[in-house]
Amino acid sequence: MFLISALCLTAGCKGEAETTRHDPRPGEEQLVIQSGQQDGQNTLTGIRVTMGNAVDCPQLRTDDGKIHAVKGLAADIALGERVSVTGRYGITPTCRGTVLVIEKTIRF
Repeated sequence: MFLISALCLTAGCKGEAETTRHDPRPGEEQLVIQSGQQDGQNTLTGIRVTMGNAVDCPQLRTDDGKIHAVKGLAADIALGERVSVTGRYGITPTCRGTVLVIEKTIRF
């Protein structure tokens, strides 16, 4: 319940969004996904600008100059390398705030 409350605070819930909880298998982390404005898959194309740390996930800067936190970006993708990632927005316990949880990565 705490994660759902935190999700609402972060995403600005107004009661119209649905929340889906992925119950992890042993060794996996829990993931909470909120549907609504960012429902379905999203694709971002840009360059890696941070590696991430113990609190923040790695970030991409898209062609419009916006910075997006992503979860699941391979560690061997170098700073400045251009990629396209597809996934769904959600909250993970290892990243601060809402992030794009990557399901597919394309390197250029």
